[in-house]
Amino acid sequence: MKVNFKNIGHTTALILVISGLLITGIGVSLAEVNYSTLQSGTARDETGILELIFMIIGALIALFGGLLTVITLISWVFGTLVQHFGFKAVFMVVGTICLGVYIYSRFLHTDGLGDPIPVGMLDGTVYRGPTFNEAVLTALDPATSLLLLNVTDSITDGYPWFQVAYNDSLKGYIWGRNLCAQDVWVNGLWGRCLSHQKQQSLTHLRAKANDSLDEPIDNIETAYKMLPGVWREPSFSHEFSQQREIVSDDDIIGRWTVEIDDDDNFLVWLNLEYYGKWAYRSSKYKITQLDSTFLRLKLGSEAGYYTRISDQRTTN
Repeated sequence: MKVNFKNIGHTTALILVISGLLITGIGVSLAEVNYSTLQSGTARDETGILELIFMIIGALIALFGGLLTVITLISWVFGTLVQHFGFKAVFMVVGTICLGVYIYSRFLHTDGLGDPIPVGMLDGTVYRGPTFNEAVLTALDPATSLLLLNVTDSITDGYPWFQVAYNDSLKGYIWGRNLCAQDVWVNGLWGRCLSHQKQQSLTHLRAKANDSLDEPIDNIETAYKMLPGVWREPSFSHEFSQQREIVSDDDIIGRWTVEIDDDDNFLVWLNLEYYGKWAYRSSKYKITQLDSTFLRLKLGSEAGYYTRISDQRTTN
């Protein structure tokens, strides 16, 4: 039997929409559970094949439910509007709305951080735009109240530029390398401000940073305190310096930073960016274990193990 979506009944449409939403929810739930299992390193086996298969199945189920919902809604609503107002009028209204959304997203929308976030600064130089080539607006005193407004797409040496607000209403841009977090972590900052560091740091890094005993930023602080030093893996050894450089045989071969996922899992990641002949090793690794002597990184289903040779940790 052929279904004419233009003349679909309201009851039938509602049933299809609700069914599509339920199917989508089931698929998303299945995919998320198995994705979280893979990310946390608790798969049924080292390969994580079963979790990957179920994650793909969940994604396909969610896709089917989403398509069913969207197609039904569009056909139902569009068909009803056309019957009442005519195709030309509906087409012009929809086109105008789509054009407005495009203009807003392309030219007016900025990548905001939600509510302004208080941060500290290591260097208070404020620029007119998100680059060192822009004019300097001012050099703020370290005690000045500073709020993060937006993160920009401009990146310099691995750190993004942020739009900031200061002195109540003035705005400008500061390089993320010159900013530090207070009580809320934002990826792209240098680390946690010395004035806001915990008196007693964690003795190990938790695989997930959303433990009820700690804030996500506590794991960031712990990682930046414990990672500096010389680490050895089976093939070679290198140093993570306090200046966030990767050093081998006194040569700087890359840089490292730490991030946290912007979702409810708050997984902790180590970004390793290598230079030159070492560039093939560059990647974003999940930290699954870090303590005074041992570091375990995971990239997909592969894990790397490091032991500390020398300790260069700092309290700064």
